[in-house]
Amino acid sequence: MDREIFIFLYNIGMKHKVSTKYTSKILPRLFIVLYSLGIIFLFISKSQMIIRFMTVPLFTLLSVSVIRKVVKRKRPFETIENIEPLISHGNGESFPSRHTASSFIIAMAFLYINPIIGIFMIVLAFFVGISRVMAGVHYPSDVFFGGIYSLILGYIGFFMI
Repeated sequence: MDREIFIFLYNIGMKHKVSTKYTSKILPRLFIVLYSLGIIFLFISKSQMIIRFMTVPLFTLLSVSVIRKVVKRKRPFETIENIEPLISHGNGESFPSRHTASSFIIAMAFLYINPIIGIFMIVLAFFVGISRVMAGVHYPSDVFFGGIYSLILGYIGFFMI
């Protein structure tokens, strides 16, 4: 089923190459900019929230990187014939999607400091994940796990501890 959903979304991406390339490259960079601005804002305002705002995403990113090293899943363009990624990308370590996980954990960080901005960013994070599949660099399960993993860690790190 993962492969079939991948092919379906990849074919949509192929029909809309420009928007797929744009979305898969620009949205993750937007998250980096917004996250940096969030850190600056919390630093200037001397808010204690900055500690969680920085440590929960850092822990999430590090743990996702460890999972990727252990799983070592090949990317769709390495395993499925006639798949050309729409964006340049190296081989290997597809699971989970680090871009998706990072986008969702940053969205959760913003949900922690401003629910309205956080909800908007969760929607954008969903599009980051979908664009990674449409661009041919991730399977749907890569982005699904990356998103869910970050939502769970974000909920625990920002709202339970």
